Amino acid sequence: MSVAIIINPVAGSSSHLPAARKAELARGVLDAEEACGEVLVAERPGHARELAAGAVARGATLVVAWGGDGTVNEVGSALAFGEASLGIVPTGSGNGLARELRLSPRPEVAMRAALHGRDRPMDVGELAGRLFFNIGGLGFDAHVARRFNTLPPGRRGAWPYVTITLGEVWSYRPARYRVSLDGEVHEGEFFTIVLANSCQFGNRMRVAPEARIDDGWLNALLVDHRPVSAQFWRARHLLMNPMRAEGVLRRPVREAVIEGPSEIPCQVDGESFTAGPRIEARVHPAAIRLRVP
Repeated sequence: MSVAIIINPVAGSSSHLPAARKAELARGVLDAEEACGEVLVAERPGHARELAAGAVARGATLVVAWGGDGTVNEVGSALAFGEASLGIVPTGSGNGLARELRLSPRPEVAMRAALHGRDRPMDVGELAGRLFFNIGGLGFDAHVARRFNTLPPGRRGAWPYVTITLGEVWSYRPARYRVSLDGEVHEGEFFTIVLANSCQFGNRMRVAPEARIDDGWLNALLVDHRPVSAQFWRARHLLMNPMRAEGVLRRPVREAVIEGPSEIPCQVDGESFTAGPRIEARVHPAAIRLRVP
């Protein structure tokens, strides 16, 4: 087995090990486990994907993403539909997928779990041509993700996310959408539209408790627009007891088409972008091998 460990040096919400120390720690684990491999450090957005693709081209059969959901997205996007397995060392702000998989937050433990674990097939979502492994979304959650991503490294985490959400909810104006879920059409002003492959955004915010990463479906949530006071009340249920939240349409879905304004805020695994006016989404069953304990 040939291994590549790809480190995002700025992932995380608080003080953390410098990149050189992370690389030294990763090299130490590989040597202690007598694993053949390399340690690579990403230097810019998108670089982790390039490094992962290069590692696979050199024969890596296991590529470990050391970072948050965005790093997992970059590395996973390079591995999807191929033979190499994806491992995760979670050190990001939310770590939604890693938390759902109950991966250890201790780097040494997570790396050893990847080296000695088993492969599990995982579905992969696609939104507007971009792959996602945890959650994709449109509307308010993507709007918040865009603001969140402007924060400098070290100032991200659960509380900054909540602060941005509380500040933006007063001024956010939802658009009108036409949403087709496997041919079932819904029209209206939707506050947010979520397509979940896993259960949670991160930080234990479980919005789709029925979602499974290997069932061949995405779980769609269409959240209707309500006055701000009602939004706050509903958010309490949506994040603490999601199945009791009112005004939320839930459907398992394999393909979706969302039509709306020419510029729609979107996010995949917390990474924001703009698309529109017609967006397609789908699930790719068992499109990647995930290394789990």
